[in-house]
This record gives sequence, C-alpha cells and structure tokens, in this order.
Amino acid sequence: MSETIVTKKCPTCKELKPLEQFYRNRSARDGYNTYCKSCAARYAASSQGRIIRRRYERSKKGRATFRRYNQSPKGIATSKKKYKISRERFPMRYRARKAVNHAVQKGKLAPISTRICHYCGNQASHYHHYMGYGEKYRRIVIPICHSCHKILHQGSSPLAS
Repeated sequence: MSETIVTKKCPTCKELKPLEQFYRNRSARDGYNTYCKSCAARYAASSQGRIIRRRYERSKKGRATFRRYNQSPKGIATSKKKYKISRERFPMRYRARKAVNHAVQKGKLAPISTRICHYCGNQASHYHHYMGYGEKYRRIVIPICHSCHKILHQGSSPLAS
C-alpha cells in the first residue's frame, strides 16, 4: 500500500503546507518542488534569485528553453499580447519605428546591417531616435549598437552629451 502525501514541510519557512502550495516538479521524488510557492516567489524576487535567473537565461540550455517557448502557441500568443499592449501604450514610438522600417524598405535609409555604431564604431544593431518620436523627428535616427544603446538609456550617460 502506498500512502498519499497531502502535506509537505517547506525548509525555508518551516511550515507544514498542503501540496497545492508547492509547484510541480517532475524530477523530485514526490513530484513537488522543495520550497513552497511563497518562499520560491520571495527568492525569485531577491537579488540573488534575479542573478541566478539571468545566468540561466544566458546559458545555452536557458536560451534553448526560451526559444522553444517563444515558438510554442502559448509563447506566440504572449508575444502578440505584449506587442499590442506596447503599441497602445507608446503609439508615437510605434509610428516612428514603422517610419524607419518603411524608409529602409524604400531605400531612403541604409539597412542597419551595413552601418556602424555612431559612438563606438562596432556593428550597429538598430537605429536610435535620439531626438524623440515626434512626427517631424521620426526619420532622424543614428545607427547604434546594443551596448551603447543600453548605456544611453541608463540615465546620466556619458554618451548623451
């Protein structure tokens, strides 16, 4: 006779909780995660949890997992939903990007793959609307690499001047 377990003790909060309070984990002996949902969420929100997650996302296994998810029906639906929300929240940004893409397609702007970063000279990865997204500035852009763009948007940037 096998006994069915209905409760489990979380080693972090030391509480005996019902199994519904634990995430499923197929690799665990009992089929549930070691830590309860609230402790797992608290850890994931902590700086150490974010570091571990970022390291996993950048690993080969993590990238493969996210790629599989993004190509799944659920991942595609999530991506479309986020895109729609972003489009509604930032309509000027959407129109500015659309104007740049149209200019590239019509040959009025060189493809980004042929450009170098305005700041560091590396291969550019996208165009930056440095004067804003307003209607008269939509096509006023500079080619910029990902790392310079990240630095530029961190606030008080040495590249902004």
